[in-house]
Amino acid sequence: MSENALIVTLSVETATETLVSADLHTAAQLKAQSIAFIKTHVTGVMQTQGWQDAIRTHPDLIVGVSRAFAKQINL
Repeated sequence: MSENALIVTLSVETATETLVSADLHTAAQLKAQSIAFIKTHVTGVMQTQGWQDAIRTHPDLIVGVSRAFAKQINL
């Protein structure tokens, strides 16, 4: 239930923090929805301090998300 509550409150400002939390707590549904949200709003999300912080603190997660995006657009 708490995953659903967080999903409906996803925003450009909270998406990266939510993704990191979902990954740390093995919340698969929340992680998938966070990734989907970030994909849809990638330009805005990448401009946030949360994204910049996650690059430094959780680089493997950010690289994985970036690779998934690149794979979907055949880069």
